Amino acid sequence: MLLGLRSHFQSIKSRRYQHSQTRSISEGILPEIIGDRSNIFIRESPSKGRGLHAQRKIPCGETILKEDPFASWPDLGELVPSCRCCFAHLSSKRDTCKSCSSLYCGPQCQMKAFNSYHEFLCNKIEGTQAPASALIQSSGPRKLPLIAAKIYASILAGVQQTNSFASTWEKLLLLDHAKGDRIPSSDRWPKDYESFHKDFLESSPTNAKFFNYDWFHRVMSILIVNSFFIRQHDASRLQTFQDGTGLYILSSFFNHSCAPNAEYFFENSHQMHIRSTRDIQQNEEITIPGGRMND
Repeated sequence: MLLGLRSHFQSIKSRRYQHSQTRSISEGILPEIIGDRSNIFIRESPSKGRGLHAQRKIPCGETILKEDPFASWPDLGELVPSCRCCFAHLSSKRDTCKSCSSLYCGPQCQMKAFNSYHEFLCNKIEGTQAPASALIQSSGPRKLPLIAAKIYASILAGVQQTNSFASTWEKLLLLDHAKGDRIPSSDRWPKDYESFHKDFLESSPTNAKFFNYDWFHRVMSILIVNSFFIRQHDASRLQTFQDGTGLYILSSFFNHSCAPNAEYFFENSHQMHIRSTRDIQQNEEITIPGGRMND
């Protein structure tokens, strides 16, 4: 697995993480991110940078897109039991990981989690052993260091399955990242990285060369700019629950506005729904209310 990781990581590293040097990446990956959606496109604007625009007229009330997170982390303080993969609130019927007892809403979510990341998090920061994790203890109520660890696990899973970075690291390079005084809590990140290293890298010196502090800092600076709070409304309890935090690649291209023309919401899962709140004209930028987080 690590032979592929070495060659791909060194190739990415040689670009020195500069946005101006990721344009060749974006030419290939942006169409993949947009997929077969014929109603939106990404365009640069002089004042706001990149944003999502309407490819055609979008009437009020239309669902513009639905997107699962690239990585997410549940709110461990949630009173309602939820699926570790999709955050769906669970009834008495549930599946569990036999190794770490993580809860899932069904075998499909359990298999998806295992193939995408859980193999590398099981009994470390997920499951019954999680309270003993150095990273869990270091992070406290903060979710971003845990999402960074989940991205690490996703990269390993991706390389193991495809011997390629294409589905993980290169997509992250497309996103804006915090710089300078836009990183309000970066003084805590060395301690977070020390805990991450203890949980995941002490027994793997080869991995430690690639997933060093520069890598961790880059991921955290992406997460702090682009992560969304995941809040689900439970109609049966007439409450809105803070279910977790997620990073959404395509939805990160939506700019915020004080007078947005679209809204986002969640329906019993971590899947984000974007819906127009008025008619949006062809080529008009689609904007949403503020709701991203700082660590």
